[in-house]
Amino acid sequence: MKNSFVLIFIITTLVCSCQLPKESLFNGTAYLAPAKKVFELEDLFSAYEVVHLDETKLVPHVSKIISGGSRFLVLDAWSTGGVFVFDEKGNFEHLIQSKGSGPDQYASLSDFQYSARHEKLFLMERSKLGFLTFDLNGKFLEKQSIKTDPGLSSHTFVLIDEADKLFFDLGYSGGHRIFRYDLITHESEKFLSLDSLYLKLNLSTNMTMAHSGKLISYISPLEYQILKFNTDGNLQGVIDLDLGDYHLGKDDLKALDDTRALSDLMKTNPAGITPQLLETEDYYWVFYQIGDFQTGFPSMNIIDKEGGSKFQFSELSYNGVPLFHRFAGTMDGNRFIVALNPEHINALSAEQRKRIEKLVPAEKEVANFILLIGKI
Repeated sequence: MKNSFVLIFIITTLVCSCQLPKESLFNGTAYLAPAKKVFELEDLFSAYEVVHLDETKLVPHVSKIISGGSRFLVLDAWSTGGVFVFDEKGNFEHLIQSKGSGPDQYASLSDFQYSARHEKLFLMERSKLGFLTFDLNGKFLEKQSIKTDPGLSSHTFVLIDEADKLFFDLGYSGGHRIFRYDLITHESEKFLSLDSLYLKLNLSTNMTMAHSGKLISYISPLEYQILKFNTDGNLQGVIDLDLGDYHLGKDDLKALDDTRALSDLMKTNPAGITPQLLETEDYYWVFYQIGDFQTGFPSMNIIDKEGGSKFQFSELSYNGVPLFHRFAGTMDGNRFIVALNPEHINALSAEQRKRIEKLVPAEKEVANFILLIGKI
């Protein structure tokens, strides 16, 4: 089960790579050692602040959060299908939403990006090959399509703001194609192909790509690697992720025909699946679901880019009280945005609420998500 295998790269564009920060060039193995482990909030973060999202407009689900200057942009891709805009203190400003079938509308969303340079939001349509652009006030600006090979569907994308380029992870039954889209010329081109066995299982999420500076990081769902490449398509490094006994081997993958077969395998032979990735200047946050979602457990890991694995945990707590949470975004200064679920907080006992009153007043009924901004 420890067998891992190498992803086959076909680099379609090869030019000289740019000068990169030293910490971005770490190559090696990060030993994650998944286990059911509760980690105290104050042991993880050297400093943190709490932002209560106000109750003017409730967020049903947090899919992703981007810090846009003095605002928090909160994507609910499932219930609302829009982006909630809050100021830095958590005061609600407005909702950006345009669901429908018109030329300035979308059926549903899977991901979004924000350009601080241009003060624009780019909303990706779920399973569509394109995106819609809005300004921060919610005004529709344009809708763009990506010219690609037939049979592809979108999963996620990242923005390199300084380069005015979007990078799309587009998948199909035989591989992934990462396309580069120029926001100035509106031209798109394929510049990287990633072929692997796992793709027939359709395990991609909207958090398999991340970036810090001008490097893009991609986590391959069942090859247990983080791949780093620059905006010209040149591979800059690989971090192997050692999950101990929770690896799927190459032979295991070959025998699987669909996700149902994978789910059955997870019940008797649990392994790390459906990864998610966040990145700051010096750290990665890596998530794996170990085994199936009924009997397995989450494995969360902080990886130091210079020294490998730093922290491993399956649950966060505060003063011994479990916090039902989601790592949802990042901010400058090695800070992570963690969203706390209000329903879970309200379900805590009076004694537990008393122990977390530094985060939430003990007597207060919580209606909206609470954001923890934590610095590693």
